[in-house]
Amino acid sequence: MDRGPIALEYPAGFQFSRGSQIALAIIRDSINERPIHFASTGALARDLGLDRWSVRQGLASKLPVVEPQPEPGVIQVSPELGGEWIDLDRSLTLAREVFSYRGLRDREVWADGASTNIPWQFYFLYLQLADATSQVGGSEELVDELRDEAERFAVTALGGSRGVR
Repeated sequence: MDRGPIALEYPAGFQFSRGSQIALAIIRDSINERPIHFASTGALARDLGLDRWSVRQGLASKLPVVEPQPEPGVIQVSPELGGEWIDLDRSLTLAREVFSYRGLRDREVWADGASTNIPWQFYFLYLQLADATSQVGGSEELVDELRDEAERFAVTALGGSRGVR
């Protein structure tokens, strides 16, 4: 199935990194054959100007090539949280039923400063889930639960309950 072209324009003199060039080649060669996902930690979709087409699903963003707005359950989060599109139901299911946190929350000590991006990604996901849930009129109880989960990850990212900086 041909999904049609994505037309992107870049400003004169725009410099692509080697990684961006590779990503664009992969997208060009694969867009009609398989789904394309971006890790949310890299912001590559945004850097390439593809964020208007990408939809967050848990910790990844899927490039469906059609603009996400008309799809049911796909919500644009507040600009303060990145303004990206999120598939609320899929992301809630992944966060609450699929992901295995294995002690990532409520850690007493997070000693490895180089890997604090891991709990920060979950913190950010839960903030976006709370925002999207609030926008669709979800229960205040669920919104509060999602914000509480975000805070638990923030404590870990800041060094753990014994090491909060």
